[in-house]
Amino acid sequence: MKVAVIGGAGFIGSRIVTLLGASASFEPVPIVRAGHANIAEARIADALDQEELAAALSGCDAAIHSISGDPATIVGAIEPLISASSAAGLKRIVYLSSASVHGQSPKPDTDESSPLRDYQEIAYNNAKVEAERQLRAVTIPEIVILRPGIVYGPDCRWTNAFAHALQDGSACLVNGGAGICNACHVDNLVEAIRLSLITPEAAGETFIVGDTEAIRWRDLYAPVAAGMNRSLDDLPPAPVPIDGSDGPRANWWSRLIRRRCPQISREMFLLQSCQVKLPITKAERILGYVPPVSFGEAARQIQTQFTPSRSTAKARR
Repeated sequence: MKVAVIGGAGFIGSRIVTLLGASASFEPVPIVRAGHANIAEARIADALDQEELAAALSGCDAAIHSISGDPATIVGAIEPLISASSAAGLKRIVYLSSASVHGQSPKPDTDESSPLRDYQEIAYNNAKVEAERQLRAVTIPEIVILRPGIVYGPDCRWTNAFAHALQDGSACLVNGGAGICNACHVDNLVEAIRLSLITPEAAGETFIVGDTEAIRWRDLYAPVAAGMNRSLDDLPPAPVPIDGSDGPRANWWSRLIRRRCPQISREMFLLQSCQVKLPITKAERILGYVPPVSFGEAARQIQTQFTPSRSTAKARR
């Protein structure tokens, strides 16, 4: 099966290309923006340009939509995706939405059947809700929507950002990191994508996907801290959430001070306050989804990434 990976240069997209490319059943075709033209076998297209995208999708059987962007891009990419896929004769689209359509801190008993709100305080959530609404109206090509939680793995933004915060003194935790992290290792997400491509019963369905284990934010961050020889117990509690803006009157000194003080965005505050593990039972039942990467293995990967090599350690002495 020839599968277009729209957004094939990103953290998730590049991993999709690697893992599907290792299977004899798939021929991944990365579709990237012009600035990533150095990627092998890549086709160039703007995800917002229907004609470019249709040309890039030519000859493919299915597509995986894994682009990132601001809310306007998230919503604006749907119509070109639908039109281009139809013009190219694709049979199926796997769309990567987000568990955030349920909010960063969802209510108990939330699952795929829970009603979605498009007036949440986080604009990203509303954009994903609207994107899903448009896609659910499509029957040709077949649409499969996946809602992963916190997609992490080696060199991901979640752990990298926390490492930077540890270094500059801005790291903090809500309630000591006791909130539930609806984590999804990137390889587990790719497995859900693979199954979504080949399972006939997946057509028209939406699936929450994630890791098997219920982990807490402390669990995700502990391997980062351990690799950097730091302790999470030394971190202060999260202050009142900020919006991330320095304001028009902020000078370089005030911005420097803020970067060196414990701080957290409203979105991260809500994420770290979560008390609900979202279920993956529908994906297990219909897709046969079994996450291949345990959190124990993932934690070892994370700690290894942030543990200095012996040669580096000697150089620092």
